[in-house]
Amino acid sequence: MSKKHAQKSRLSLRIVAGFTAAIAAVAIGLIPMSAQAAQPSLTSISPAIGTVYGGTTLTLTGTDFTGATGVTIGGVAGTSFTVDSATEITVTTPTRTGNNAAIGKAAVVVEHADGDSAESVYFTYSPDWDFDTVDTGSGLDKQVVLGDLASRTQGKAISRSATQPYTVTGTDSLTGEAYTYTYGKNSASDFAGSSAYEVEGEESTFSGGDNFSTSLNQSATYLSTSAVQLGNSGSSIDKSSRVAPYGTIFGPELYTEAFYASSTQSLAFDWAAQKVSDAYEVYAFLVSVADSSTIPTPSTANHSLVLHNQGNLKNWTTQALAVPANGLYRLRFVNGSYDETGGLAIGNSFYLTQALNSGLKNDISFGPFGDFVTTTAGDTTTVTASATSGEEVTVESLDTDICTVGGKSHDSGTGVTTWTVTRNGSATGECVLLASQDSIGTYNSASETQAAFTIRTSATTPNAPFISSIDEDNQELTVNFLAPTRDGGSTVTSYEYQTDSDGWRAVSGSSGSTRSFTIAVDSGNTALVNGTTYGVTVRAVNAEGGGTSSNSVDGTPDVLATPSIADYSESLTKDSFGTITAPTNSGGSIASWSVSPTLPSGLSLNTSTGAITGSPTSAQSATSYTITATNSSGSDTAILTLTISDNRAPDISYSPSTQTVNVGSAASISASNSGGVATSWSISGSLPAGLSFSTSTGVISGTPTEVTSATVLTVTATNGNGSSSATLTLDVADGAVSGTRYEGPIITTASPRTVLEETTAPMRLNGIDLDRMDQLQIDGLTVEFTRIDAEAVNITVPELSAGEYDVVTLSPYGTATHLTIFEVLPAPVEAEKKEPIRVVVT
Repeated sequence: MSKKHAQKSRLSLRIVAGFTAAIAAVAIGLIPMSAQAAQPSLTSISPAIGTVYGGTTLTLTGTDFTGATGVTIGGVAGTSFTVDSATEITVTTPTRTGNNAAIGKAAVVVEHADGDSAESVYFTYSPDWDFDTVDTGSGLDKQVVLGDLASRTQGKAISRSATQPYTVTGTDSLTGEAYTYTYGKNSASDFAGSSAYEVEGEESTFSGGDNFSTSLNQSATYLSTSAVQLGNSGSSIDKSSRVAPYGTIFGPELYTEAFYASSTQSLAFDWAAQKVSDAYEVYAFLVSVADSSTIPTPSTANHSLVLHNQGNLKNWTTQALAVPANGLYRLRFVNGSYDETGGLAIGNSFYLTQALNSGLKNDISFGPFGDFVTTTAGDTTTVTASATSGEEVTVESLDTDICTVGGKSHDSGTGVTTWTVTRNGSATGECVLLASQDSIGTYNSASETQAAFTIRTSATTPNAPFISSIDEDNQELTVNFLAPTRDGGSTVTSYEYQTDSDGWRAVSGSSGSTRSFTIAVDSGNTALVNGTTYGVTVRAVNAEGGGTSSNSVDGTPDVLATPSIADYSESLTKDSFGTITAPTNSGGSIASWSVSPTLPSGLSLNTSTGAITGSPTSAQSATSYTITATNSSGSDTAILTLTISDNRAPDISYSPSTQTVNVGSAASISASNSGGVATSWSISGSLPAGLSFSTSTGVISGTPTEVTSATVLTVTATNGNGSSSATLTLDVADGAVSGTRYEGPIITTASPRTVLEETTAPMRLNGIDLDRMDQLQIDGLTVEFTRIDAEAVNITVPELSAGEYDVVTLSPYGTATHLTIFEVLPAPVEAEKKEPIRVVVT
């Protein structure tokens, strides 16, 4: 019976016992009729967030706490429990380690004999900052070098909008996929037309001696909010290796403590940044770790990009990140300063709130909408937004001079919130909207999401699409692009393209949803020439005509060389998220990837990028997989040698702990292991003559040659996470009869291995040379058997009491006892039946 049910039963018995007396007392006017004692009500806790490792002291506020018997947090009893008053309790969150040190929201419940409090108040387990990972001060050694991890800082061409929300669109150097982010400006003139923003910066090396410095202030105050501050300042950036005279220096960095998270969860943090001497450029990563104390060498295999942003000012905003797979992680935040002035100066501040929120994943999305065309002052339109939680989404205007938001309705069935947007008088321009949702119940805070439309008095053509990449093939170019952010107040109906500004042509079969198309001929309907470079632009078309041209991207059609990929070796950790990037390719571009045989459970291959990601669910030694890369000209293969290490130490045992083998009979004894896979084995004690021990498998095997008794052996299994030892007592018996080598039947296993006591049950005995058996005995009783073949017989187990049983065989070669072949389990105890209690109230 559960605790709650037990409480209800006790309450019912008290009511029954006093029912007649209570009615009589009320009837004669001795006592007034009163309500049953109220169960406690919990209204709030402080603090509401604390470390995943427990030990946070909480103050609970509510009513009817007198008589409370305990407090649970997520179903686990808190410690140092004290009822301070009828309205206040003090308790400490329980200590947590390993996978129990998990992020998330845990219901706080006050336990009481008259009923527990409702599960309506939550404590959030979230990781603290690990300030030991911060290296402050000045000098070259303080620089943080990201390399490939700075996948959006590689000198790539980018597009930046001229209107709010100020949006950057580019192509990630690592994945080849398009990305966008928004940033803030100090004034409308900042960045306008600046060549610093034609491309992303490149990571720069530092050569400024002590002019470069970094600092950390744990309790800096910014916008009246307590925060962690990462900042740097300095000069003398090395420009020799960059495409443009603008670059970024990174440092300092800060990690959180390790935490366990599942794929259903997310973490959310608030951040802000501002220019001091020059622009900011910041990164955040989710880092897969093998244990709670070690920070791994940074690589694309253990880092997942969470945040990248660049600009002069970013006001406080909420950023949420989805956990990709079950595993142990840290968050890594890297500050950076972008030299957007060309003046060789750096310096900025990157702010993070001290507490990181966690809970179930929660994402916000706006419904589709276009520009708002109206000539009426104060006219209205509507926008819709929804979140994973299904609860109401808050939408506000970031420029109330243009538009205001108010008047909402929420459909709990669909989870869609509809807001009314009102034109401010006769204003025209960008109506920028911000959608947000704070933590609700077990759901986490959502990332703040911006969207915008233009209030117009008449429709116009769409703004520019963005070409993210061009795939090159034999006499063909395939163009991949993003749709325009503004439709001009008239729905996009099609797209057009041109090569080398030779005139606009319709994209065949295009519509407003088209995102890629293939060019096979030029404006004169002549096939594209292999080896010739074409500059491609795209524009969207609506009822008002063709819109602004996209960025121009060069493509050179050619007969692709077949891929040429190299063998590679990688290692991952069981139950930890990791990424294996595609093998090196020195041939033609790759259209698709495949793998054989099937990858271990928990891992998957991205057939577009060749990357393998996920959390493997089991460990394995080095195993080969064939990776195939294919394009239109052919394919090539490479061998991936994959090792998956275990994050647990071995846990070995022998059952039974005493075992017997026979002289002259082959023997093989293995320990069972319920922990991590062992990479090496060792043994102490002298093995009986004829037996040997494998240091790679831990198996004791061979044919014993001498009778020995009670040889005590200690076997140890080891891997990178620790070791485990088990003791085995080994007897070598004389299997001979009259001096002759025993060649009679041997029984090894039974199926099933267990039966219930005092019942008869069918059983199959397995072994070798069972065709030589004349008689079989169990517990002194002769048992009939039916021979299947030389390796199996069927029997009926007689009624026996609980315990482990040997099987004795008789044959011309002698009588042999086969130890602990099966076990008899106690029969289940039948619950005592009681007559129901009847209460008669007169």
